[in-house]
Amino acid sequence: MLPRTLLLFLIFLILTITACAEKSSDPSPSKDVSKLKLDEIGCQNKNINRVALFGDLHVHTRYSFDAAANSTGATPEDAHRYAKGQEIPFFPLDEDGVAIGRAKIDRPLDFLAVTDHGEFLGEWHLCTAPDSPMYESDFCRDRFRADVRAGLALMGRVISMESPVRYKELCSEDGLMCQQHASIPWHGIQEAANQSNIPCIFTSFIGYEYTGTPGNSNYHRNVIFRNANVPDLP
Repeated sequence: MLPRTLLLFLIFLILTITACAEKSSDPSPSKDVSKLKLDEIGCQNKNINRVALFGDLHVHTRYSFDAAANSTGATPEDAHRYAKGQEIPFFPLDEDGVAIGRAKIDRPLDFLAVTDHGEFLGEWHLCTAPDSPMYESDFCRDRFRADVRAGLALMGRVISMESPVRYKELCSEDGLMCQQHASIPWHGIQEAANQSNIPCIFTSFIGYEYTGTPGNSNYHRNVIFRNANVPDLP
């Protein structure tokens, strides 16, 4: 029988050789973790036990009548800045309708989705963008912009689930003008979301609100996309 000291030495030697062999069998060079892509290592603040994240998946901006009817001129960019804890213009308004107040959330959110009404985007842009071909039309000047709250009621027929009808005097006979101009604010919503994403810190989802109203009831649903692969129109 080998002496105890020699036996322990042999065990240590075998373990050392095995460890060295295992280490040398990996031909890949050591990696600089700081240079790896996020999808290779995941977020450094990842917790296998999960953590609670807080956000808002139903936010309207000036693209929606809900906000516009209350004189809110906040843009999708404003919504994202606010969610991140930055200051944005807010009430009260001066005599020219310009927001002179400021608002700031006391704790930044982890995620956000701007979900403006998808059905109204074309009508909204045609009547509010000074460079649109219908901006100075009687419909936009005398019926829409004269009373934005009344404009909300005007759009009721656009979202009627039973028989949705667009205004021919605004959208053309086939309604294509409103569909074409809906792409402008829709792309603005996407751009604001894509530019606001900060991997592992803040997630901005692209989304919109589907606005069905069967029998004047409320059948609204927020549609949230998992990535930037979204349809041409909501």
